[in-house]
Amino acid sequence: MIISKHRILSVFCAALLAIGTTGAAYAEGETSTLTIPQTGYTTPVPASYSTPSEHQGTIEWITYDSEDYLNGNAPVQKQASVYLPYGYDPSDTETRYDILYLMHGWGGSAGEYFQRGNSVTAVKNMLDHLIENGEIRPIIRKPFVGSTPATKGGSQ
Repeated sequence: MIISKHRILSVFCAALLAIGTTGAAYAEGETSTLTIPQTGYTTPVPASYSTPSEHQGTIEWITYDSEDYLNGNAPVQKQASVYLPYGYDPSDTETRYDILYLMHGWGGSAGEYFQRGNSVTAVKNMLDHLIENGEIRPIIRKPFVGSTPATKGGSQ
């Protein structure tokens, strides 16, 4: 099955645009009232993509040491989330994955792409469906973290 790179990118970008223009990702069961007119370059994201897929990837949370670049390089610990596709095997040294880095908006957080409270966001479900349906190759997805006030752990 050959899928146009433009179609894949347009579906993913349309979904990210919808999320970005509403200010936050939506948790499972929540809906957006935002309507984006179709221009012929994009197609609506199927409603089923906001529900869990049969073959779900995982979200791994890691903690790492860094520096607070806004406060004299004081040592800080930070958290990062990483999306791993269904079937990812850390002991498999042969398989290579593309990595998608995506920066959150001002005032947001990297975690909002994957989890809101105890609910998985539509972005994770969408990635699962795109991979499961062969619309994109399995990828590793790493939200890029911007700076936050020092009271929240300093620069990210």
